[in-house]
Amino acid sequence: RAEQLATALEKEKQRNPDLAAVEMGPDDLVREAYLRTLSRLPKDDERQIAMRYLSESETPASGMKDLMWALLNTKEFIVNR
Repeated sequence: RAEQLATALEKEKQRNPDLAAVEMGPDDLVREAYLRTLSRLPKDDERQIAMRYLSESETPASGMKDLMWALLNTKEFIVNR
């Protein structure tokens, strides 16, 4: 899913050159991950944990993959999907 999100963003940037200047920061990525998996914004404590994890990850991409995997394995996602 993280790769799909990145691919979709790249395609959108190609279609709309104005978006090429827009970069998503870690906070934006965490927000999008929660919206796309759980259909809600992260709570403050969830956002802080995710942001800390991303900052400690080897690369942003690997951190996002781990975050997406964790969200997909939550009871909230499994029960609601």
